[in-house]
Amino acid sequence: MNNQEKLSFESAIERLETIVKQMEGGNLNLQDSMALYEEGVKLTNFCMKELELAQQKIEKLTQTPDGKIKIEPFLEGEE
Repeated sequence: MNNQEKLSFESAIERLETIVKQMEGGNLNLQDSMALYEEGVKLTNFCMKELELAQQKIEKLTQTPDGKIKIEPFLEGEE
């Protein structure tokens, strides 16, 4: 999967599900299995980055007066 910049999170998940089904089917040769495994790893990394970015957009860390760290929702326009 070379065009991950244009790939949506949902499309990546669908492709991962397809890859898993193909690999679980047991009808692939070693070369095809390795190619699908590599694609799956790349898609997984892409999805993890997308989830991380989404989480960063909706949460922020703040420090309370007693020094503890607290996670709060990040509201658009806050700094």
